[in-house]
Amino acid sequence: MTTPRCDDPILHTENADGGVFYVLRRGERVAELRYTRAPQYTTIDHTWIDDELRGSGCGRRLVAEIAQWARDGKLRLRSTCPFARAILERTPEFADVR
Repeated sequence: MTTPRCDDPILHTENADGGVFYVLRRGERVAELRYTRAPQYTTIDHTWIDDELRGSGCGRRLVAEIAQWARDGKLRLRSTCPFARAILERTPEFADVR
């Protein structure tokens, strides 16, 4: 059995305290990355990928999406989520938002 590709659009909702980047498939949320906002940093505090999409690159796409969002808003990211922290630390392209 092969892992389905994760090429679905990434959606984003936010409020004053934080928000979520997420993927919908067949009307259901199958992946998400949650964050909270503070004056100094935006903190990624949770990443979840449905078992069906594990290994599909969906989590990395979510981290790349929040990194671009942070660049656009001239924001800094940190992560209490071990998955997102590992991606941010191991990927040189994200050094500018750490």
